[in-house]
This record gives sequence, structure tokens and C-alpha cells, in this order.
Amino acid sequence: MSAPRVDSVRTSAAHASTKPQRRTIPRETPVHCLRPLGEAYRPRFDPAALALLEKMDYMISLVEKAKSDPPVDSSPSDVPVTSDHIQSSAVRPWTAHADLQEIPSRCDISCRILEWPIFDEIQYNRKRDALFVGRVKASQQSHLRSQGIVEEHISSYVDQFLINVHTKNPVVDHTLLSQHVRDIAENGLGWDGPTSVTLMACALGIISQPFQRIPVTNVKTVEPDLSLADVYYTAARKRIGLLDTASLEYLQTTFLSGVYEMYTLRPLVAWHSFHAACSSMQLEIRTEINLTPLKTPSWNLTEELPMPPHETRDEDVPTIFPLEESWYYYLTDISQRAILDRILNSFYAEESDRHWLQTSPNDMARIALELDRQLVMTDTNLPPWLHYSQENIGDRELPYFIHRRLLQMQECLFKPFLFRVLHCHETQPQVISELAQRCVEACRTNILETAIQHRHHGSWFVARGAFRCAMAIVAAAKSGKLVMPNDWFACVETALTVIEFWGQEAADLQPLGQILRMVYDHTKEQLEQEQSRY
Repeated sequence: MSAPRVDSVRTSAAHASTKPQRRTIPRETPVHCLRPLGEAYRPRFDPAALALLEKMDYMISLVEKAKSDPPVDSSPSDVPVTSDHIQSSAVRPWTAHADLQEIPSRCDISCRILEWPIFDEIQYNRKRDALFVGRVKASQQSHLRSQGIVEEHISSYVDQFLINVHTKNPVVDHTLLSQHVRDIAENGLGWDGPTSVTLMACALGIISQPFQRIPVTNVKTVEPDLSLADVYYTAARKRIGLLDTASLEYLQTTFLSGVYEMYTLRPLVAWHSFHAACSSMQLEIRTEINLTPLKTPSWNLTEELPMPPHETRDEDVPTIFPLEESWYYYLTDISQRAILDRILNSFYAEESDRHWLQTSPNDMARIALELDRQLVMTDTNLPPWLHYSQENIGDRELPYFIHRRLLQMQECLFKPFLFRVLHCHETQPQVISELAQRCVEACRTNILETAIQHRHHGSWFVARGAFRCAMAIVAAAKSGKLVMPNDWFACVETALTVIEFWGQEAADLQPLGQILRMVYDHTKEQLEQEQSRY
């Protein structure tokens, strides 16, 4: 029997009982309904918190309003572009997909660029699924388990988990987790749910490190003890089979297992863990790999956002753990995810990018500008402590991750316009060219801002993003139709370094790096030959 789904928007142990007792969830009851919000529960928040929640509700209402608005071509005056500018008989109206929470089944936002016609003259393997065939992660084979579980170290590992990992994935109750640590110190390790959750938290605490923006071009820093982390991970996995699949501890352990597997750049393994625990992260992996879900991977982002927990802090919880900041980051990530899903459904619902040439530029531009406006509004309404500033960013992790997501959304949003400019023989309207230029700028910034050594649950996405951004930059340079940044050569070299850095652990990254190197060298040689003629 399949495990029940956990809606990660709702799943939080902050909403679970804080009593250290086993809890069983009826199979017919959605997990996100299990919040102890009885009549007596009346959370109190400071005015700033209430203002932030109201702004987020307002942003989501804008998305809902856009769904119910008339078709975008009913008001062509909003954008000074008409279909008459495109001298093609294949132009057809564009209608954005209404379902904002359903990821297209063949999205594959990174590898679909391999099939762009501008690269047809370059010979490489265009079969995306072949990237994962017959490849074994070499680094895992070399792990030597020289140390076992030490119960005295569990408390410090859990502290590292709360500081480095839980801030971005608050799916366990931090006070209850601290109670589990005390129980293990008194009674030893068990084979129950609390022990399973605690051991998985230890594995993540060992493999994670404090956030530092050390470039990948620098000497590699000291790696975490991956072999020791794997000992705790394996011990937790052994206990999962003994848990009730409807219990909260089972769902939490399997979700954290998926997070650990993403930390170790194993997306295919993580897919199974996230399938057993939830749908939301499964959706994000589907944007990169063509995997068919066993159940419909849809989730409603338009419901009431989860409320942050009370500011209650257990004496065993590390004081540097940013509880309130973590929760507002979590809510912001939910809001950003809603907009990203709409971008994917509006522009990436079809498998081939060639359909962008057959649609009205007026419709495409108006949808893109509206989504860009929502992105700007989301960023503007952030509380001060989550605002990203290049001058004052330092080692502030949560603002960095919010900014990284924004860069990804901008790059995906403007990519269709880059494709049109590169592959249309007719002159494009000015707004199309401007959005294509913004795509080049977004790709450049994305590569340079994310080229750091910090390991996190999205490191695999960072490397894949560096690949597609570098490929887009090379395509733009190859076409000669856009203004290229002066440092675009160095930018592509940085992307190759990022892919090589993480490619030592991920099965698919090495062949992607080889393809990028081939395309880059071919384009550079071609441009040098053209320059020598003048």
C-alpha cells in the first residue's frame, strides 16, 4: 500500500503535538490537517509578522486573480507588441495553463536546451535519459566506515542540524527533537520513530556546514565526514521499515532521508524518498528529470499559509538557531514556488521549445511581464532581515537562497524570448529583444552568484543550472544577435568549474560538463575564425 502524501506547505512538527508520545495518523486523514488549532488556540504575532503574512496572502490573491482574468490577448495595449510584427503564418494565440500547481510531465528545464537548433551542427548525445545510465558515483564507493554511532555526540550533531538544515526545511518540531535527544541520552538508542528521526537529523548535521561564500575556483575546503554521516543515515533507514507508514515519524524520517540524498547529489534515490513522504519536492526534481509520478503530483498553494510557531525555545535548542527568520524564509519560499510553477506551466508545458516560434509574441510578452511584476513584488515585500544586498550579504544564508531562487525564476522566465531571437529569421519586436537580453544577464548573474563551495540540498540544482545558463550564453554568443557581457568567456569557464566541482559525486553532471566543453570550444573557435576574416 502506498504511503500517504505530506503536503510540505502544511507539514511541520511545529504544528504537531509537543508531547514525546508516538502518534499515529489515520490513513484517510491528510497530514496537513493534523494541526492542533482548536478553539482555544489563538496565536499571537507582532505587527511586523502580521503585516508580512498579509502581504503574502495578497501576492497569492494576485496569482488567483490572474487565473480568472480574460485571455491575455484581449488587452493588446498593455504591451506595445502585435502579432503583425512576426511575418509567419504559424503564429497562434497563447493561453497560459490554468493549473498552477501541476509541473509539466516533460519539463526538463536544463537538458531541453540540448535540442536547440542553433546547436544542430555540433555532434553530441541528445538523449537526456542516457545521462544516468551505467554511471556510479565514485566517491561513494571509496567511503570507509571507520567509526560507528557515538551516543555522546548525538546532541552536537542535532544542534548542527537545527542551525544548518532545519532553517530551510522546518518539518520537525525542534523542541520535540531536543526531547528525543534527552531520551536517547537516558535510555539509549531504540528502534522506534523518535530514534529514527533523531538519527537522520544527525546524518544531516554531520554532512552540513555553516554557510560560507567560498568560490569554487578557490582551493577546496575541508569536506564534511561523508562516511560518518552515512553511518547515521543507514541506521535511520534500517528503522524506517519498522515504523507505521501512517505515523508522523515515518513521514518526517523519509522526507529528511530525501534531503540527505539531495545533499549527497543522488536525485534518483531522493525521488523515492520524497515520493514516500510528500509531493512538493518531488515536483522540483521533475523540473530536471523526466520521471512519471505514481500519483498526481499536485498541491494547492492557494490555501491559507501555515502560521509560524510560537516563539518558544527549549533550553537545549541552540540560541543561534533563527526560529522566526527560518519560518518567514519558509513562507517566502512557498510564495516563490507558486510563481515558478506558473512560469513552468505558462512556457514549458510542451516538450519542444520550437512551439515558442509558433505563438503570438504579444501574448508571450504580456504573460512574462506580469510574472516578472509578481517576482519584483515578492522581492520588494520581503522583511528587512531577508533582503539580499550584494554589498552587505556577508554569510547570511537565507537571503542568499531567496535571491538564488529569484535568479532561477528570471532565467526560466526570459529563456523563451532568447530562443525566439536566436531562431527567428524575422526581426523581433523591441520588447522581445529586450527580454532576450535580460535572459543573458540573468544567466550570467546566476552562474557567478551560485559558484560557491557550500553544500546544501540544492547543490545538484545549482550545477544543472550552471549548465543550462552557460549553454544559453554560448548560444547567444554564437548567434551574434545580442550584446554579450565582456566577461562571458570567464563566465562559461566558471560554469564548467561548478559542474566539475559537483560532478565528482553526481552521475549526470560529468557528461553535461563534457557537452558544455564541446559546445563552448566549438563556438569559441568559430568566433575566432570569423574575427580573423576582418
